[in-house]
Amino acid sequence: MGFFDRLRQVLEDYDKSSKPIQDSVPVEENPQSSLPPRSDTDIFNKSLEFVLAMEGGYVNDPHDPGGATKYGISHRAYPHLNIEALTLDDARTIYLRDYWLGSGAKVAAISPELAMIMFDTAVNMGVSTSIRLLQRVLHIKEDGVFGPITKNTLETADIPSTIDWYMTNRILRYADLEGWSRYRRGWIKRATSLLRQAFGGK
Repeated sequence: MGFFDRLRQVLEDYDKSSKPIQDSVPVEENPQSSLPPRSDTDIFNKSLEFVLAMEGGYVNDPHDPGGATKYGISHRAYPHLNIEALTLDDARTIYLRDYWLGSGAKVAAISPELAMIMFDTAVNMGVSTSIRLLQRVLHIKEDGVFGPITKNTLETADIPSTIDWYMTNRILRYADLEGWSRYRRGWIKRATSLLRQAFGGK
């Protein structure tokens, strides 16, 4: 049995041993984040710094279905933009408006680390996927919408465990993508680097 087969088995066993999808939200103590409170702007800036370091400048990889890309902003996602002429300020505006507000900003007050991880996942896989992965870990309906049930369930969850399972599911999703054989080293490096950065480089 290969690594990902074993990993899938672990996830299946975890799902079987966990409670079913909830119709109501349990009330427990809210676990504290390992980082002190910070403003959303500080968390976004740190998250964006990581994304820009991973994405780099202008690239036009013929194997990348996104086509021409600069600072991680692709022609496929923004066909109306001149990607090659995109500025850092342009990229920041796009990331804040189209990615951060729909992902990391939703959880920043609960866990700055998870906020950074969800933002990077939104950039890498889409905002809806970033939320669906969280909902999968929380064992609630996977609709890709961060509503009251998702928020309240996360507030009562064990955050370190949630992050562990979130990243496990993210890696499994990578393995299902068509580009896995070509890009797997970069994707795994990104995931491990993200965890180090989110937790202060520890």
